[in-house]
Amino acid sequence: MRFLQSLINDWRDSTGGSLIAIDGSFSEETAGALAEFQAASGLEDTAGSLTPGDVTETALETTHLNNVFAAADLGEMQPDGLGAFVFREDPDGVDPELEEEQDQQTAFNAFVQQYLQDVRDNV
Repeated sequence: MRFLQSLINDWRDSTGGSLIAIDGSFSEETAGALAEFQAASGLEDTAGSLTPGDVTETALETTHLNNVFAAADLGEMQPDGLGAFVFREDPDGVDPELEEEQDQQTAFNAFVQQYLQDVRDNV
């Protein structure tokens, strides 16, 4: 729950909103902030509910990743579409021309997923 609250706060901070308590409980404050995010993101479910791995969690993670990249000095590298790249299906994960080496998509996806897990574990 603290991970969810941290992602909500990241989004709220980027939009000038007030931050919620990161206390690990699914309070009315957390549900309301989640519903606000869902509505602002154009998601179908705007009830302030969340199921692990659902579209809301993916949207929060994508928003967080875009905020991280926007805050970094990446020169000409553009973060637009980063979430679509990270969460894109890549069934084989192997570039046939490189045979056993991971392709860039799979390597980047693994890095980002590990980053998100590290954030989740350390909040």
